[in-house]
Amino acid sequence: MNNATAFRTALALHQAGRLDDACKIYEEIIAGDQDHFKSLHHLGIVALQQGNYLEAVRQIDNALRLNPNQPLAHNNRGAALRALKRNDEALASFEHALALDPNHAEAHCNRARMLIDFCLFDQAVANCDRAVALKPDYVDAHDNRGVALHELGRHEEAIASFDQVIALRPHRATAYAYRGACLSALKRHREAIASYSNAIACTPDIDFVPGAVLFLTLEICDWNGIDDKFTTLLNQVDAGRLVSTPPLLLPTPSSAAQQQKIAARYFQERTSSPISNPPDFRNRHGDKIHIGYFSTDFHDHAIAILIAGLLETHDRSQFEITGFLLARRPIDAAQLRLKTAMDRFIDVSDMSDQQVAKLSRELKIDIAVDLNGYTANSRPGIFTQRAAPIQVNYLGYPGTMGTTCIDYIVADQVVIPPHIRPYFTEKVTYLPHSYQANDSKRPIPHGAPSRTELGLPESGFVFCCFNNSYKLTPDVFDIWVRLLGSIDGSTLWLLGENETMTGNLRAEARKRGIPPDRLVFAKRMAQADHLARHGAADLFLDTFYYGAHTTASDALWAGLPVLTKLGNTFASRVAASLLTAVGMPELIAEDAAAYERIALELATRPEKLARLKQRLLENGASSPLFDTPRFTRNIEAAFRRMWETYNTKGMPEDFHVEEA
Repeated sequence: MNNATAFRTALALHQAGRLDDACKIYEEIIAGDQDHFKSLHHLGIVALQQGNYLEAVRQIDNALRLNPNQPLAHNNRGAALRALKRNDEALASFEHALALDPNHAEAHCNRARMLIDFCLFDQAVANCDRAVALKPDYVDAHDNRGVALHELGRHEEAIASFDQVIALRPHRATAYAYRGACLSALKRHREAIASYSNAIACTPDIDFVPGAVLFLTLEICDWNGIDDKFTTLLNQVDAGRLVSTPPLLLPTPSSAAQQQKIAARYFQERTSSPISNPPDFRNRHGDKIHIGYFSTDFHDHAIAILIAGLLETHDRSQFEITGFLLARRPIDAAQLRLKTAMDRFIDVSDMSDQQVAKLSRELKIDIAVDLNGYTANSRPGIFTQRAAPIQVNYLGYPGTMGTTCIDYIVADQVVIPPHIRPYFTEKVTYLPHSYQANDSKRPIPHGAPSRTELGLPESGFVFCCFNNSYKLTPDVFDIWVRLLGSIDGSTLWLLGENETMTGNLRAEARKRGIPPDRLVFAKRMAQADHLARHGAADLFLDTFYYGAHTTASDALWAGLPVLTKLGNTFASRVAASLLTAVGMPELIAEDAAAYERIALELATRPEKLARLKQRLLENGASSPLFDTPRFTRNIEAAFRRMWETYNTKGMPEDFHVEEA
């Protein structure tokens, strides 16, 4: 049998799924003709199909040495390299294929997938559009287009792409899942849950979707069977399943250990492998320590509000400050203030993770501070590439990143007490008061709008909680309703996220014997107006598992006492950290019973509440929490210690910052 006949036989076996039989014939052909391109290439294809990616690259490289002008081979080589997370090489292979054949639809689609991995979403859409123009029923191209559009926030267009995918492949679970994510972003909660449910029906063990569904039910306060849902999800986490992204686990009664487990799995799944030989920056001396702040949230966002004063107060004789904007945002007053506060402000939203990390190294950033962690549009892949000799998780994500690529997490002794310290992969920098930056230049509001203007009764005690609706859970709501039942004429004032949420909470109140009109829902408003309206409330009640963070700072700055309960995760202890730093430790309850008792006492003893409010006003801006220069000195001491430790020991270590 000649080679041509043998190859046709092998190819027929290959197409029939008899891969081992096909390989035997390919190998027999190569034994007699080491320059048989097609057999070498197809051995690489078999290895790719079998998940033997290193062997696939080796065999395809052998084939390309014989004939380097084969676009299909370069495309297949790129697929194997992407599976190995050798992303730069993979992208180069897809681009080589397109240089040889600009009409290669598969290479356009694969390049788009790589660009999505690099967070270059606009370019990815362009490649997908070209692939679809060449091949209108190309399912993967429609799918990748939807993913890129979703990441760009063009959710309606993304849904149209996923609808195309589903029309062509009705059982593709990932299309239903991404469609659910788009609907969730558009606040079309019930439709999102239905789409997610379709994803689970297609692939019961699909990653991330169970956590997304549970989060949506929390967002609309649909608590039907919620305890069983919590138990099921957390049992799946314990079993090693990647059932949630890290942020969506925070509002559940998850432990620090479970949060670490999900974070580590997510980082491994989301990012490419860390660079194997990171640059050695030791003994790179300079007059100043160069800090790089990396964020998608340099605009009118809680992070920008908290950090503006710190950026303005940094000691420029010792520190140089660069901001890296990771996702393009509309230019607003908050962004302009941050730009002015930094020595350099760079929009890197159109750069890949690798390019951002390379730029950071070229700028000689000494300490890279990730202000996102795993929050929306985060880009942890930048830090796998070692953007700086020291990389720090700070402020944005209240938990561990679960990876050794991040050297430190900035915390304090309240948010990371000794019993949960083992569940943080980073080394911990303990600041002397609260870890949270605050801006002492924010105007202190005077003269709240009248209660009538805010939709509140003019008399009676007002309990409030302006936390996001997904942080509310039945156990804390039970206490709130009991308080309403115990205090005649009292009101519970909440942030009204959506009509479904408000309807569900009114129904929950009715089930517990409380008239629904005892609940009042506030709308979102501009920051200054939001601060001012705190004056209409009497006591802020925190949630249990994912507590008040910036919302607690807002309340305390506005002079409204915050009552919290200590939890067992970073996210559930932030308000306690803030209260400690503002000198109000008596508002930190050890358990739910104490939380309810303190709330009832403050609501029935106006003189005690008045004394607390007066002390809060007296402490005010002079407390460690709101003394921005003092906080800046402390975090700068932390940065100096990190840099000194790196240069003398080469490895990060836990340390406590003494009051500067």
